[in-house]
Amino acid sequence: MIEALPSELVLQVCQNLHQSDCFHLMLCNKFLSRCCRKRLYQSIIVDDESLYLDELLEDSYYLRDICGVKVYSSRVKSSYGLKQLIKTLTESDMVSLIQRIEVNQDLGLLRECIPRMTNLKCAQLPESGVLDAPGLRSLRTKKLEGFNHDLHELELTQSCKLTVSDFKRLKKLSVTGITSTSLKQYRVTLSSLFITDGYKLKLHALTIKSALIYPQESQILLQAVDFSKLQVLRLIDVFEYPTLSLPETDIKWEELRVSDFRQWMSRLSDRNRLLETGEMLLEALRPQVKGLKVLELQVCNFLADRGPQFISSIADLRKLVVTIPWQNCVDYDPDARIRAYLQSISLHANLRHLVIESPPIDLPLLELYLSHMKNLKGLKFCVKPIELAHFVSFIQNFPELEFLDVVFDPLPFNEFQEKYIVEALTPGPLQYAKISNSIYDMKTGIIKGKYIMRWFDEKLTNL
Repeated sequence: MIEALPSELVLQVCQNLHQSDCFHLMLCNKFLSRCCRKRLYQSIIVDDESLYLDELLEDSYYLRDICGVKVYSSRVKSSYGLKQLIKTLTESDMVSLIQRIEVNQDLGLLRECIPRMTNLKCAQLPESGVLDAPGLRSLRTKKLEGFNHDLHELELTQSCKLTVSDFKRLKKLSVTGITSTSLKQYRVTLSSLFITDGYKLKLHALTIKSALIYPQESQILLQAVDFSKLQVLRLIDVFEYPTLSLPETDIKWEELRVSDFRQWMSRLSDRNRLLETGEMLLEALRPQVKGLKVLELQVCNFLADRGPQFISSIADLRKLVVTIPWQNCVDYDPDARIRAYLQSISLHANLRHLVIESPPIDLPLLELYLSHMKNLKGLKFCVKPIELAHFVSFIQNFPELEFLDVVFDPLPFNEFQEKYIVEALTPGPLQYAKISNSIYDMKTGIIKGKYIMRWFDEKLTNL
């Protein structure tokens, strides 16, 4: 009899069931109903988006993390379903079962229920002031209100000043420099994101998105974070700005990116205004991050690109996502810059995932610097048109490659050329390939779907 089994064991089986299967199972008897109910209410996603998921995507969409444990989530996707959920939570003790809540819309009627979710461990909400969960460990929100100082993971999706000493247990932190007014969105500086007061966060993972960094502001980051245990660093869409010897210049740095950079540089030269730079962000961080395992690098500096030196200073990366800047740089020599990046990347022979966002690269250059990376499972790059057999031979160098994303520029391949590549690579380990704008299952052919691209991009770097 199944009732003789420990309820914990049955719950573990239920964890692997999708929402609809769990509903059907709980109708069998009272014992299964109790076990399945825990599964259904453990993690809930409230989403008003009309979402049809291909079978291929179900696992990646519904699977969520609760303090290191992967669980399937139940999804409430209609106004009727939300009202039924609120009614159930109001009239029963089911609210105590919820350990994770994710709301991707306005809180609305849920605003009254969330304070009763006192056993929450993880929350993803547009606002955090409604929370009253002493055991909360992970939070994703736009703004901190009534926050929990025992958080281990914190992601801020809009600009918000963080008092470092208030979060002494943080292990993962993500901040963004994007803020908005009623008229527009704009970026804020790094100094607007941290309030340092002598304490350093001992982080394992740090993400900074869409921030402006002025000279010497890198010191703020060094004062806020202890990098000795950092394993993951993501600097995404970050812009560094230089200083001028004549501060009375009328240049507005925030508008520099959309102005005519070359003309601006020429004007400075005509007036004999010499550029000066303080210590740049990547220069300041280089001695601190030698033990990184994961790096996502998208930093634009208008005067000098320190990306290759930064990558070279790290001992042994396992995942690298890098954007090679090729516009609005004083030292505008894209070929030399690409070669410098590839040289630095080639030092990390144990890479498992490599994504290179760049202008088209000559295939012989890629062969020279990447062919020895036998552990790659995910690879993305942009290549100049080349003989198909030559390209296939290059990809076959990677005995563990499962996901491939390649763009041929400026001339994308036609359907017959793509078919040749797929057929030539099918006998190997490759499972999925994105060629130009088509995604192929190497066994069944082209796969399509509204969210297939999102799924593929996630798998490319998270196998």
